[in-house]
Amino acid sequence: MNTIYRTYKVKHEDTLESIAEENGLDIKELKEYHNKKANSYDQIDTRLPDFLLEIILPPKGYGVKNGKEVWLNENEADPKLLSVSFGGRLHYEVKDEKVYYGILKTIQSGSNEATTISYKVSIHFHPVDQENNRYVTIDRFSKTFINDQEPDLIADELALSCTAVLYPIILKVDANRLITDIYNYEEILTRWREQKTKKIEYYKGEIAEKYFQLFEASLLTKDYLLKSLKNDWLFATYFNVIYKSYNTKSGIKNAVEFPIVPNTKPVQYEVDQKAIEFIQNKRIKIEMKGKCFDKRSKADFRNKANFPSFTKRNESTKGQYRALYFLEPYTHSIQSAYVNCNLDLDIPKSVSISVSMLDNQPNINNNKKSDFIEEENQNDDKKKSFWKSLFS
Repeated sequence: MNTIYRTYKVKHEDTLESIAEENGLDIKELKEYHNKKANSYDQIDTRLPDFLLEIILPPKGYGVKNGKEVWLNENEADPKLLSVSFGGRLHYEVKDEKVYYGILKTIQSGSNEATTISYKVSIHFHPVDQENNRYVTIDRFSKTFINDQEPDLIADELALSCTAVLYPIILKVDANRLITDIYNYEEILTRWREQKTKKIEYYKGEIAEKYFQLFEASLLTKDYLLKSLKNDWLFATYFNVIYKSYNTKSGIKNAVEFPIVPNTKPVQYEVDQKAIEFIQNKRIKIEMKGKCFDKRSKADFRNKANFPSFTKRNESTKGQYRALYFLEPYTHSIQSAYVNCNLDLDIPKSVSISVSMLDNQPNINNNKKSDFIEEENQNDDKKKSFWKSLFS
């Protein structure tokens, strides 16, 4: 797996000043860069935390100025600028191993302070089977942080507890890596039935009962659950329409959807989409940028309508969409992804999600068996406590 971040191992006698000097970086810039890339519990404030094991540095050859990575060698071209338009069909090749990602979601409504949600996932694409079927297993392996803190509200705890039954989830995807089916739907139902009674006994009250009913309704059929998954920001981002045929000159026009408004059909955006290949390292960058072309009005979104009402007074809602993907060379697996979209509602809404491949792999048993069906049928009692702080 390619290294994303360069790190410095903190020694007992180190200070922030000595580390910055040793690496030729400004103290403030080093701290800000590390905090942007590090987990919430590894943030640097006025001094180095006693438990901090390493500091994240800019990639080799780069420094940090005004919060951005800057190429330092004036005698050589910045490798990030050595790129050409990519033409032809963009495919991905399966690596039979788990890949680990850090996820950061940000929600901004009007002038209110933004809310952030962060957690980690593992994603394992399995080799194509004899019938040419493609499967991928998605797991959660970390606590979830809301605004950099563990959830302390009953509603948040309830959501975490219920959605834990969804994972691990095994999805079927097509050749373009778009989700088509849930392979282990019956297993998810079994997990819910086994845990439901205990959850009802622990979380009591009218609000809890209503939430249990809504959550159980999402599990009612495989189609309902599949629709719910596609409305999750992570799934909408990671399984986006990026594996397509590209025109080297003008790129392509595409239609994408993103679930920016909850409890209704995802919002439609029309985007210009292009792919660029870096000459030096063969990485692929995909850029998507466009505007909302959903015909629903502000009133339609306010009423959670799935279709436009087409009244004379209603006008289509304005909004912007932007996405940026970096793919590994040759296999074209996703190294990192960023999606930001907004909608001009009565209270303007903006959401973003970043997906970053983790450099340091967690201490998890990474069994690379290709026959994942055999793995799935093993007793997962050991996993139950491991997954109980998950978030959807």
